[in-house]
Amino acid sequence: MDRPSISAGADGVVRYTLIAVSPLGAEHVSFEGVRCKSREHKTYATGRADGGWSRREGPWRRTARRWQQALRVEYFCPQGVPIATAAEGIDALMRGGHPNKSPASRD
Repeated sequence: MDRPSISAGADGVVRYTLIAVSPLGAEHVSFEGVRCKSREHKTYATGRADGGWSRREGPWRRTARRWQQALRVEYFCPQGVPIATAAEGIDALMRGGHPNKSPASRD
């Protein structure tokens, strides 16, 4: 996760840049957003090898991947409510979860 890229929008969407690294060292970079209220996720762009971005136009989709659900439920949308500030999201990442997350929630 690229912590400085986290933003909490007035539109209720939490946006962030995700940097995923495989056990073999392959990297995948994407700029994404999550709508807490509707439990939806969207990828706005993916990173290219040259350091640029490729836009991805597409609809909001129900959060399906396990890591997307974990980011939504445990870090960015505690109890279904979007974080209020980027600092709140960064703090949740540093703590290993948001202090207000639902105890056994993994919807």
